[in-house]
Amino acid sequence: MSLRTDYKDAIPASGAGTLRKYQQIDNGDGTFSFQDVTEYSQAGDKAQAGVFNEIGEEVNSHTSDATVHLQAGERDKINGAVQGSVANTDFLGKTNYVYPAQNPIDLNSVVTETHEFAINATNFPTGFSNHGFLDVSKFDGSGFAPATGGVIKQVYTDYSNAARAVRTKINDTWGDWRIESTLTLSTAAPTSTLAPGKLWGVYDA
Repeated sequence: MSLRTDYKDAIPASGAGTLRKYQQIDNGDGTFSFQDVTEYSQAGDKAQAGVFNEIGEEVNSHTSDATVHLQAGERDKINGAVQGSVANTDFLGKTNYVYPAQNPIDLNSVVTETHEFAINATNFPTGFSNHGFLDVSKFDGSGFAPATGGVIKQVYTDYSNAARAVRTKINDTWGDWRIESTLTLSTAAPTSTLAPGKLWGVYDA
């Protein structure tokens, strides 16, 4: 239903005064009626029950409707914002290296400070999974040698076993991954070859 939006107020004519004028009419049965005889420059719309009933019905139809209604432009704007946040930025607003932005992702190309989950990575630490958490920090090198390209540090954490490796890029050259060792204490010797970065300590119980 489309409701009217062109209702008008009654505007007295110039010189008619600010008060409305009424003429008393004798109905001949002992009663009197009053007729508006004010001179108007613009006639106003009368407030009738039908008008308010239409408005009430329209309001009720919306308040009882649980469906969210959006215009096409609003829908496209929201969809674009959501897709953009998933594909291009993380919750900190930094560059997103997670699918679908870059998959696979060459870790050598990640030189922007970020905290992300890398999928199908290449140039990841030997012995690690190609899926993992990547933390990158950067120092621009100002007042510190070497300054060419700054100094970049990457920390890669294997998603499957939390093993961590660190490397830096200095003078635009990546160094080797250095695996952070983790120590396992046990009363028995290991029964298989230890994974990279694993230490096994045997103690007498």
